[in-house]
Amino acid sequence: SAENHTYATANTSAFIAEMQVFLPERMKHDAFLNAHIINHPAGLNLKTVQLKSKTPPLTNPEQLVKAFTAFNVMGAITPRDSVDLCNDVTQVKLPQYPEEGEEGYEAWMDHPSVLLRTVKTHGEQSAKTQEIKDIEAEGDIEFNNPEHGQE
Repeated sequence: SAENHTYATANTSAFIAEMQVFLPERMKHDAFLNAHIINHPAGLNLKTVQLKSKTPPLTNPEQLVKAFTAFNVMGAITPRDSVDLCNDVTQVKLPQYPEEGEEGYEAWMDHPSVLLRTVKTHGEQSAKTQEIKDIEAEGDIEFNNPEHGQE
């Protein structure tokens, strides 16, 4: 529809403007301010500080959902990372999970959730394999048999 086309065109135009116009301009302004005010001896004379402007946050809920979903599917983020990412992108302040050694810490907080869903310990996998063998022996059912369950 025309409305969707206009919305898509506006999103694309905003992204291109950000990448080709506003981001380079922010970088130029940051470099000037760092060289002449922040780090300059006649300015603040700060040697270990650099000004870096923030980019505008993603505010479109659809873009946020797509980004978080893609990061999660790729196994790129842990639950701890997702809190940081959410705080950065949405500019809110969700509380962070406890660090290792702190009260309430659990190992899953530092493992990508895609791995938490798919990886099993050797013991868990062995138990599952034995359970399948037991069911097959009791009920004369064969798992992974292409003919089973297709009538």
